[in-house]
This record gives sequence, C-alpha cells and structure tokens, in this order.
Amino acid sequence: MSIAEAHRQALLERRARALGLEPWMLEMMEAVPASVMADVIADARRSSPVAPSSPAGPPVQRGSGFADPTPLKPPDGVQWCDRLMDVQDHQDKLDRIAAEMERRRTLAALKPDDAPRAPPERPTDPDK
Repeated sequence: MSIAEAHRQALLERRARALGLEPWMLEMMEAVPASVMADVIADARRSSPVAPSSPAGPPVQRGSGFADPTPLKPPDGVQWCDRLMDVQDHQDKLDRIAAEMERRRTLAALKPDDAPRAPPERPTDPDK
C-alpha cells in the first residue's frame, strides 16, 4: 500500500466514524449516486407491470410441508434374483429325486448276499 492509498484510507475511516458508519459502507454509498439509489428504491416500491395485480384462479392450498411417505418395496431387480433362485431350487430338487431313484435302483439290484449287513456285535467283557 502506497502512502497516498494509506492517507486515502485513513481519511475514509475518519469520515465514516463521523457519520457512524463502517468504512466499507461509506465507500459503497459514494460508489453509487444518490439519484440512482432513489430510482432503485422507487422501482421496488411500485408494483411490477409484468405481474398481475390479482392471482388468477382459486387461492393455492398450502400443505403441511410433509411429503407423502414412499411405500416400502424391495429394490428394483430383486424379482429377477428371486426367479433365478426359484429355478435353481427346482433343479436341486430334481437332482435329489434322481439321486434317490439311483440309490433305490442300486439297492434293488443287489443280491441278498451283497446286501449291506450290520457290523458284528462285539463280545461283551464278562469282567465288567
């Protein structure tokens, strides 16, 4: 900051204090002529020529501010996973039926001498 800028800043601060303002406020006031600000304020106080003076139709019904809750449901795509698992369950059941049929065919084909026997019993110890 040069000496001239420091002097200008100090002068601005003294004038702002004398008016009871912050230096930036005084700087903003000096940046825009008073006539321009008066026009802006007058325009704001006048009604807008674009907007209608009375709303068309019935008044808007205001709500409570809460949205209707979204219903609970499974995420998208779950139905496809369910169908895949149903098909696999059906295939597993067919595989179990086929294995049981094969086991029964094997048992039916065995000769009486080939049939599995219970293991022989152990002799009991008379000392016990």
